Amino acid sequence: MPSHCNQGVDRLAKEGGKKQQKAHPSPYEEVKTVFNGIYTQKWKRKNNRYSIRKDLIHSLPRMDHRMILELELATVSYDLVRAHQHKIGINLTAIFECGI
Repeated sequence: MPSHCNQGVDRLAKEGGKKQQKAHPSPYEEVKTVFNGIYTQKWKRKNNRYSIRKDLIHSLPRMDHRMILELELATVSYDLVRAHQHKIGINLTAIFECGI
């Protein structure tokens, strides 16, 4: 295509860009994809470009990986119970003498 044809197209595009544009609702999936991309970029910047593929836990054997995840879950569960022990009427320090 000759270059002088592109000038006319550019001129028309600029004129069209200056006109009032109709608002079209965005599909849910498109909006979700955009927001997820923005969130992921911010999270990676905040967490020093963390990548799950580079995480060493995934190089462990499956049983070791599972054991670590179960220990993490047990720790979180214990902390939640400990924070609310007075509401459910138990005293964990009496149960666990090690004083965790």
